[in-house]
Amino acid sequence: MCDKEQIVGYLYDELDAAERRAFEAHLAACAACRSEVAGLRRTRQHLTTWAPPEPEFTFHIVRGAAA
Repeated sequence: MCDKEQIVGYLYDELDAAERRAFEAHLAACAACRSEVAGLRRTRQHLTTWAPPEPEFTFHIVRGAAA
Protein backbone atom coordinates (compact mmCIF):
# COMPACT_ATOMS: atom_id res chain seq x y z
CA MET A 1 0.00 0.00 0.00
CA CYS A 2 2.91 2.39 -0.52
CA ASP A 3 0.84 4.99 -2.35
CA LYS A 4 2.49 8.36 -2.96
CA GLU A 5 -0.88 10.08 -3.33
CA GLN A 6 -1.91 8.84 0.11
CA ILE A 7 1.36 10.08 1.60
CA VAL A 8 0.70 13.55 0.19
CA GLY A 9 -2.95 13.43 1.27
CA TYR A 10 -1.84 12.44 4.76
CA LEU A 11 0.71 15.26 4.97
CA TYR A 12 -1.81 17.86 3.81
CA ASP A 13 -4.61 16.44 5.99
CA GLU A 14 -6.74 15.64 2.94
CA LEU A 15 -7.70 12.05 3.86
CA ASP A 16 -11.07 11.29 5.36
CA ALA A 17 -11.13 9.66 8.81
CA ALA A 18 -11.24 6.08 7.51
CA GLU A 19 -8.42 6.67 5.00
CA ARG A 20 -6.34 8.36 7.68
CA ARG A 21 -6.78 5.44 10.11
CA ALA A 22 -5.89 2.95 7.38
CA PHE A 23 -2.83 4.93 6.36
CA GLU A 24 -1.68 5.32 9.97
CA ALA A 25 -1.99 1.54 10.38
CA HIS A 26 0.14 1.17 7.25
CA LEU A 27 2.71 3.61 8.65
CA ALA A 28 2.99 1.52 11.82
CA ALA A 29 4.11 -1.42 9.67
CA CYS A 30 6.04 0.30 6.84
CA ALA A 31 9.41 1.82 7.68
CA ALA A 32 9.83 3.15 4.12
CA CYS A 33 6.63 5.20 4.30
CA ARG A 34 7.42 6.41 7.84
CA SER A 35 10.79 7.60 6.61
CA GLU A 36 9.26 9.32 3.58
CA VAL A 37 6.60 11.04 5.68
CA ALA A 38 9.25 12.23 8.14
CA GLY A 39 11.45 13.56 5.33
CA LEU A 40 8.58 15.37 3.65
CA ARG A 41 7.54 16.92 6.96
CA ARG A 42 11.09 18.21 7.46
CA THR A 43 11.08 19.61 3.93
CA ARG A 44 7.74 21.35 4.46
CA GLN A 45 8.99 22.82 7.73
CA HIS A 46 12.20 24.00 6.07
CA LEU A 47 10.26 25.65 3.25
CA THR A 48 8.20 27.68 5.72
CA THR A 49 11.40 29.43 6.81
CA TRP A 50 12.49 30.34 3.26
CA ALA A 51 12.15 33.84 1.89
CA PRO A 52 13.33 35.07 -1.49
CA PRO A 53 16.56 37.05 -1.39
CA GLU A 54 16.43 40.81 -1.61
CA PRO A 55 17.61 41.97 -5.03
CA GLU A 56 20.92 43.78 -5.13
CA PHE A 57 20.84 46.25 -7.96
CA THR A 58 24.28 47.26 -9.19
CA PHE A 59 23.08 50.13 -11.32
CA HIS A 60 21.53 53.52 -10.72
CA ILE A 61 18.75 55.12 -12.72
CA VAL A 62 19.69 58.64 -13.80
CA ARG A 63 17.21 60.85 -15.53
CA GLY A 64 18.65 63.09 -18.19
CA ALA A 65 17.59 66.62 -19.05
CA ALA A 66 14.47 66.92 -21.23
CA ALA A 67 15.27 67.35 -24.90
